[in-house]
Amino acid sequence: DFNGKVVIEPIYENTESFTDDGMGEVKLKGKFGFIDTTGKVIVPIRYDFISNRNEGYYAVSINGKYGFINTSGKEIIPLQYDEVGYFSEGIAAVKTKNKWGYIDPSNKTIIPFQYRGASEFEEGLAIVSDKRGLGFINRSGRLVANYKYSFADGFSEGLAKVEFHHKAGFIDKTGKEIIPLRYSDASSFKKGFAVVYLKNFAGFINKKGRNITPFKYTEARNFAEGRAAVKYHNSWGFINTAGKEVIPVRYQEVSDFIDGLVKVELDNKWGSIDIDGRKIVALKYDDMADFSDGMAAVKMDGKWGFVDKRGKLVIPLKFREVGTFVNGFACVTETAGNENDYFITKTGERVQLFP
Repeated sequence: DFNGKVVIEPIYENTESFTDDGMGEVKLKGKFGFIDTTGKVIVPIRYDFISNRNEGYYAVSINGKYGFINTSGKEIIPLQYDEVGYFSEGIAAVKTKNKWGYIDPSNKTIIPFQYRGASEFEEGLAIVSDKRGLGFINRSGRLVANYKYSFADGFSEGLAKVEFHHKAGFIDKTGKEIIPLRYSDASSFKKGFAVVYLKNFAGFINKKGRNITPFKYTEARNFAEGRAAVKYHNSWGFINTAGKEVIPVRYQEVSDFIDGLVKVELDNKWGSIDIDGRKIVALKYDDMADFSDGMAAVKMDGKWGFVDKRGKLVIPLKFREVGTFVNGFACVTETAGNENDYFITKTGERVQLFP
């Protein structure tokens, strides 16, 4: 813990962070299970695989057979399936005898086993396939988009990207091709807009299929906080939701906006700007991480420190390696011949050196 007391002995081959319900995945002798925050084993360490938690359930497997456990570690669905997805909107896709279907948490078959492939449900619909191609079904198993597509994404903001004969477009939840299949590629809709490609150039459309930018960019990303990164030739900038370039296309590299700031690279130096393009962190660092918990790691002359969201260097450049701040603490490694990791606070105060 933060006082340096060993609360769980270092006996495991691998560990994951504790979940919000106090379960920590561990690996021992090649098998997986769960312990609680005192180190007590609450799910036997006997599984070959444990998935991430979804809707309160974990997929698990032993000897190639899959089932599900709940957050108490109880096997609610026997390990009887050849493959499984994860629970989404109350049901999970599972495979047996080379066919996929859907079950509920009581292992009751909700949608019969009849598909070559099946995805999780998103916004009330799931992608399924047969020999003709991909289609969409609703929760009752009714086909709402015919088996014809060569590729499909899940629904996002009421629309799903689909492809047919190497052309991409979008369908709505009735299966209607609401935006024609005319693009060479497309992203899913986010914040009301999608990136689409036409003759290898990117532009943006809204949910009515109208262009908000010309097709001139070599690369583009989805909107975050009202700004989308766009690349023209070898330089990056940002547009607003009206399609206007509000931050000039001049940077070598950019990330996405987080809490009103974005890191950018110019002349091989990193810093950060705000949504209006104003410099907040001077572009003078050799490397920089994204902001997390109000702090960003910066590197100069081989040493790392931290700046705050005003651009002030609040923790000196003296570390060989650093992590990101989470809940007020960051893990760091000193440079002066000290290989040990320890935590610091946002004022740079050392909390505890690990033994």
